Amino acid sequence: MTLQDSTSAEHHPVENYTKHENELSDAIKSLYDVKKEHNLEDEVMNIVHIRYKNIAKEIIQFLKNQNGLKWTEKGEIIYQDKVIPQSNIVLLVNDFLRKQKSAPVGRTPFLNALRELQFPTKFDVRKKLFQDNKIVKKTNHVCS
Repeated sequence: MTLQDSTSAEHHPVENYTKHENELSDAIKSLYDVKKEHNLEDEVMNIVHIRYKNIAKEIIQFLKNQNGLKWTEKGEIIYQDKVIPQSNIVLLVNDFLRKQKSAPVGRTPFLNALRELQFPTKFDVRKKLFQDNKIVKKTNHVCS
């Protein structure tokens, strides 16, 4: 064994340790990401009415498979590469499924994203996707 071989052999265990440490770190990050996804789904399941749980699950699955709408760790939606501050995907899904007294932050971008993604209308139980796009007839009032 030459001096050069000895030197590289001494460094090899450190490289292996570092490589193993990086792989372990990536595995932990992956598990953490999966856990966050499950927490999000759990949050949605906890907040939506029992009759909408299956639809809510399908909505989340649909959105996960799309590129047009994402969300941050905190649940804030990302639409057109912009984070909508103080929005929350859980509240938006619940709002989409049920009539709410007030609109959650991000409702308009959320509905716009669903339209752009050609969201299946069978999940639009409250018919909200096109509610804002109704043609309103103007009436001419005659003042006397």
